[in-house]
Amino acid sequence: DDVKHDIASYTRFKIGKIERLRGDQHTSLRSAVTAELGKVENHQGMFLWSYLMCKEVKHQLNIAAIWRLLKNLPKGLDALYSRICIRLAENELHREFGKSVLQWIVASSRPLRFAELEQALKAMHLQDQSDTFFDDAVYDAEFGLGLLWSRKDIVEACGDLVTYSGLSDGDMIGLVHLSARHFLCSRVDELKLPPDLSSSSASVASFLVDIPKAEC
Repeated sequence: DDVKHDIASYTRFKIGKIERLRGDQHTSLRSAVTAELGKVENHQGMFLWSYLMCKEVKHQLNIAAIWRLLKNLPKGLDALYSRICIRLAENELHREFGKSVLQWIVASSRPLRFAELEQALKAMHLQDQSDTFFDDAVYDAEFGLGLLWSRKDIVEACGDLVTYSGLSDGDMIGLVHLSARHFLCSRVDELKLPPDLSSSSASVASFLVDIPKAEC
């Protein structure tokens, strides 16, 4: 009961801070979101699910999209991670960058310092300067500007599958949870996507990392 109460309180607080849902005109939607995310059959006692779902609600482009999300809430973390990957795949501007960042982070046995990640991406850039994601808007080695993405940008490009520790706590970027590593190391046929996501399996698969299970 304590966990249920804590998750409900957390959800109510986070949803209340979403700018798009503020105002009297959105009272019913705000209540619906809080109620659905607070149901035990949805969060199953997992704070991580609640945390990521609040992020997903915030990322929706409009009110109609939030209503659609409520009608097809992902059951379990794999379904939620899959939905995040599908959303990332739809963003042509950030998609390839997010994939590259996730590949390096998943391949690492520990969270990476921002400087380490920057060097890794720079090495990738030197290997293949034709890669579409390494354009002037992302990396400017010619003028010595380095990676033109902030730490916050990196987290957003990876769909909140990664977290940033903060400058005062090591300046580290790592996966949001061990379950995210297991998910990203899986084959798409192992994930058992729900029917509403099965048509987007190729988008999910494009974010999975080909690393032996023993290393995940």
